[in-house]
Order: sequence, then C-alpha cells, then structure tokens
Amino acid sequence: MLIAYWIMGELLDAHLSFNHNKTKAYYTTCDYKGTAEIRCDIYCADVLPDGRFANPVKLPDFINDPNYTNTQPNIGYSIFLKKDILYFVSDREGGKGKFDIWYSIIDNNGNYTKPMNLSVINTGENEITPFYHTNTNTLYFSSTGYLGMGGYDIYASPDQKGEFGTPMHQGYPLNSSYDDIYFWLNEYGSKAYFSSNREGALYLDPTTEACCYDIFKADIEAIQIDLQVLTYNKKTGADLPSVEVLLIDTGTDDVIGKALNFGSNESNFRLVNGKEYMVIANKLGYEPDTTKFNTRGITRNEKITKKLFLTPSELKLDVFTYDRITTDDLNGVEVTLEDLTDNTVKKIVLTNELANDFHFDLIRGNRYKVTAIKRGYESVSESIETANVSGKTLRKNLYLADMLNAYLPLVVYFDNDRPDPRTVSRLTKQKYSDTYNRYMLKKDEFVNKYTHDISDEYAKEEAKNNIYDFFDNNVKAGKEKFDLFMETLLSVLNAGHTVDIKFKGYASPRADYDYNLILANRRVKSLDNEIKAYKNGALLKFIKSGNLKITDISYGESLAPENVSSDLNDEKDSVYSVPASKERRVEVIKINSDLTSENN
Repeated sequence: MLIAYWIMGELLDAHLSFNHNKTKAYYTTCDYKGTAEIRCDIYCADVLPDGRFANPVKLPDFINDPNYTNTQPNIGYSIFLKKDILYFVSDREGGKGKFDIWYSIIDNNGNYTKPMNLSVINTGENEITPFYHTNTNTLYFSSTGYLGMGGYDIYASPDQKGEFGTPMHQGYPLNSSYDDIYFWLNEYGSKAYFSSNREGALYLDPTTEACCYDIFKADIEAIQIDLQVLTYNKKTGADLPSVEVLLIDTGTDDVIGKALNFGSNESNFRLVNGKEYMVIANKLGYEPDTTKFNTRGITRNEKITKKLFLTPSELKLDVFTYDRITTDDLNGVEVTLEDLTDNTVKKIVLTNELANDFHFDLIRGNRYKVTAIKRGYESVSESIETANVSGKTLRKNLYLADMLNAYLPLVVYFDNDRPDPRTVSRLTKQKYSDTYNRYMLKKDEFVNKYTHDISDEYAKEEAKNNIYDFFDNNVKAGKEKFDLFMETLLSVLNAGHTVDIKFKGYASPRADYDYNLILANRRVKSLDNEIKAYKNGALLKFIKSGNLKITDISYGESLAPENVSSDLNDEKDSVYSVPASKERRVEVIKINSDLTSENN
C-alpha cells in the first residue's frame, strides 16, 4: 500500500510493502542529490507483534546498486514457487530503457537472488509502481512505454506459472490522459485505489487545473470467464463427441458443472475469477482424462479452452466368414483389415485355411474396412465404426458368394494339331484332360527340339527355362485353374443359378486358315466334352434344362501375332517355340449368370 513521502531530517521514506505473513516491512529511503535529483535505496524492517517496526536493514548492494536509484518495492507471494518475490524499480544498467521493473526471489531464510529484469513487460520508456495481486496472480504497474491514453497508464500482466503474459491496458476510467500510478487492489478484486493528477484532483494552477496527485477509488465489476472443453481420441487425435464432462471446484471438491453434448466434442461452463478447478472427461469404452487450472491473474473477460484426450480402451474385432448360398462355414478365406482413419497404418492380412474365424485389435474411434476374398468367390467388404461401441468385442459376419468370373482369364493349352491330328472334322470324342496329360509328358521333347541347335550356353539355358516356365505357369496352372472353376460351377448350378459360358478357340498359324479354324473348333469341343463328363455327367442335367449354356466362338489363327512363325519348314519356331505354343489354346472369355447380376 502506498504511503506518501515524508521528511525525516534530510531523508525521504516511502513505498511501504509487507511480505505475505506480515513479518517484514519493505520501504524506500531516498536522499536529494542536488536540487532536484533524488536517489533511493530499499530497506527491510521487522514487524513486531504490536505493529511497530524494528531493526531496519538496507538490502544488499546487488539489490541496491549504489550507482543507481532502487525504489518502489512491492512484495508478491508466488503460489507456484511458494515464496515471496520482491518487485522494485531501478534505472540500473542491463535494463531496457529508463526505469524498469526488476525482481528478486526471497527464500525461506530471507536470502535474495540476483535481481532479474522483468523484460517481458519493460519497454524503452518508464515502468514504475509495481503491485502484485496474489489472489489473482497478476502484476499491475504503470508505464509510458505502451500506446495508451497519455502520461502514465495502468497495465496488468498475468503470472502464468512464473511466466508473465502480455501487458493489458486497463482502460477507462482507471486510465486517463494524465498520469495514473500506484494501482492497488483489495483481496477480493472488487475495489481498487490508485493515484492520479487527472482533472478533479487538487490543483494549484487554475489555468491547467493540474498539479498534484490525489488518491482515487474504483469499484471493479465482476469479469466474465467462460470455459470451453474440447474432447479428443488420444490415439487418433480425432474429435470425440458425446463425452460426459465434470467441472469440480478443487477448493471444496464439489461438482459444480456437468455436460454431455451428444454429437459434439464441445462443452461449455461459466467460471469465477481467482479459483482453482479440475475438469474430468468420461466416456464408455475410454480411459478418462483430467486437467487442473485456475483463474488467478485474469483481469478481463476471457474464454479459456481446455483440450482433453481420452485413451480408448481395448476393442477386439471377431470376423467370421460364410458361404452366402449355403450359409456354411467358409474356410480358406483371406481377410484384410484397413484403418481408414490413419492411412499410415499398414493393412493387416490374415488367412485361415482350417477355420472361418479371424481376430483383430482395433482402436476405438477409428473407422475401418474389412475385406474377405477367396478364390472362386466374390470378395465382400464392410466398413466398421468404433466410436460408439460399448463393449470390448465387435463381431462381423461376412458372406461370400461364388463368383465364377473371379476365375477369368481362364485359359487352357493344347499340343500342336491336337486333339485328333490331321483331320478336317470339327468334332472329337477326346476330352481336354486327355490331351493335357499327353501334352505335359512332352515337356522335355519341346525343350530338346527347341534348344538343340543353340550353341550359346547362356541363350540355350534361357530358352530352356522359358519353355519349362510355359509348361508350369501356363499349361499346368491353366489346368488346375480350370479344375477349380469346374468345382465352383457345379456348386453354383446346384444352388439353382443359371450360367452361360462363352469359349474362344485358337490355333497357331502353321496350317492354312480353314484348317486352323476347324482345329480351333475341335479344341473347344474337347473342352465341351470335359464339361459334360465332369463327375460322371453331373452337369448334363443343367445343360438339358438350359441352366448351363456353352457357346463356341473360334478364330483359328486369325488373331495370332505376326511374329509367330507359320513356316512349315521351320518346325522349331512354328511348333516348339513359346509364342507358337501360346496360340494353341481355348479361353473362357465371358461368364454370364444370375449370380453375377445380383452381386453387381
């Protein structure tokens, strides 16, 4: 609290301030240096139980720099450091301008730290009359270094755990175009006193109506403090809506506010200045989050935002796969889990050959896609939302339908001029499997015939490998794929579906066009025989009923690439080469079924 200067002999004493437990009094003793200049030092005295002062001591020289003025002491108690702090004004070196505010921390034994410049609030002009309001953790001071209303204006800077915030101009009517200094606020923040030479103060000069400082009183209106609480999923960072938010007064441990905003991650409360609070956020399936804060140091209407991050508790996904037609368990399915919320997470792919169950760990709040695929079946996908799942386990049943088109492209290969060589008949009694078995036995013959005249060992080995690869990856793989197709075809037809299969037959250009066209027809006929003989004629009834239709489209060698040899004298390239061998084939080019249409 300010006390006016008084003269005791030739010295001036002023600026009285007490520590937080009122056992020490700090004040300034000043002396004239010349006719107008005053130099001051800071003193401390004990406060006796009867209120008298005793044992005055001048503070150390590192506080009272002997070459400069040290004045206007004020003691503020920091709830963060649990210590008294001496704030004072000095024009010593190391400051930012003229008079700056400095501070020194006082330990429990009465020792002082080296003064530090409060640079965050000081300017190149004058900052004076510091006053620390402990209840709100706010430092008030007057300055001519900011753009104000004129002269000295009063500013406030909140103490945020030892870091002072940007000074805030206190506006009219606390400030005027005159000098407004020595601000003081009562414990409750409801009444303020300050000194000013504004109009209305006692004056000696009737022309300017200005001269002297009077003490003014101001009633402080209650400020409005709003709290915004935003809730998030800690693992994903995404908004987390429909969270129960509790506001607790930690002074009384009372719940003074509760909010549950469905569909939103925002909750709002009204706060009171100078209090300590705790916010707790709860949501089913998540670990709660808590934060503590206070409203000390807030001197104006303000909106506080607190972000709370709730950790999702364990969530498991159980996936089961079934045949959509029979609803039987479907084993051997590959299931993929994809995190749609976080694309940096790798897809998880599981295959279960012996059962139809799959198990994954999920993150609550994330969106997922689960996809099931199996050879011969249509793939199926479903999206999964986890934000509002209450339990610890989520189940998804995936039903896969047989999908014949999944086998396309489906190609089978034939030996040269097979089946039934050197005939002009479009028909044959042979089945495709008959020609296949004999063809596979000729693999070494094809290698020897094609490579016998290649002298370069590297080229010969490469040619050999190409032919072996063709037999393994085309001829053999084509037969295996066709067998799986036949198994699926029978299953689909037994389920009551209709199927229309279109074949194309091809031939290498070794013979003339007419002969090759007949040969291509014969190859398609051998595949037709294979279908009719499958499992002792299991498909004949479907052909008779019209549920299974087979259409032949043959092109002979009309579509063969130009680089495929047609020279009868060049047996090596026109018979045994891989390009020529690839032209001797039948393709399933299209499959129409009611199964396909209902899934598309």
